[in-house]
This record gives sequence, structure tokens and C-alpha cells, in this order.
Amino acid sequence: MIVIDSSAVAALLLREEGAAAILRAVEVQESLVAPALLPYEVTSALHAAVRRKRIGQDAVPRCIAHFLRFPWALDIQSSEVRVQEISRLAARHDLTPYDAAYLELAMRQGTAIVSLDAELRAAAKAEMVEVYPKTLKG
Repeated sequence: MIVIDSSAVAALLLREEGAAAILRAVEVQESLVAPALLPYEVTSALHAAVRRKRIGQDAVPRCIAHFLRFPWALDIQSSEVRVQEISRLAARHDLTPYDAAYLELAMRQGTAIVSLDAELRAAAKAEMVEVYPKTLKG
């Protein structure tokens, strides 16, 4: 089991740089875990890609369908009872509460996190959470 964040999922769906490294990080996993906000953040990233003219609007339903068919069991975790810890982590590491929710989940589950988000990666390392991919290019 490993925590996956929306930056990693979006990179897979949009075939962005880093997607191959993300696949290598998760391919040996039987299950992925994420906070309940993941589907909303993924959908937001897809709509942002449309606004930036990186994909057409017609690609959004296909990407969402692909996301829903990921070959890993995706365990969506509720985090509303963890709001105090999420807030503390957000303040400590200058993260959005959304990013702090991924970090809190990884810490609570005692597992690594897959992310392309530089701030989240730095915060995870500061909290002694293993981060994948190990390195980012560029």
C-alpha cells in the first residue's frame, strides 16, 4: 500500500513528464490509498488542463473513466476527523490543507507517498515519510 496524490494521478492521466517514474513506483503495489478529496482534485486538474488548452474538453470523460479503471485497488480514506492534525501539518510545512491531508494519511498509515508536488515532497521528507519517485527531473 502506498499513498498517491493528485499530482501523480494527473501526470499518469495526462501522460506528463514523470508519469513513467510514477508507474515504476506504484506498479509493485497491490493497493493505493488517498484522502477522499482525490477524485475532486483529479477532476479539477483535468479541467485546468482544458483551460490551458493541453487537452480538449472531450478528453475529460475519457480520463475520468481511465482513472476509475486504475488496475490498483484505490482505498479512499475519510479525513474529517483528522482536521486538527491536517491543520497542524499545513501550518508547519506551509502546505495547503489538501496537500497536508495526503501527508497526514501517509503518516497515519506508516507508508510512503507518491507525488510530483515539490512542497509536499519536501514536507514528507521532513516528516520522515518515504517519497516516490525518488528523484524528479527538471
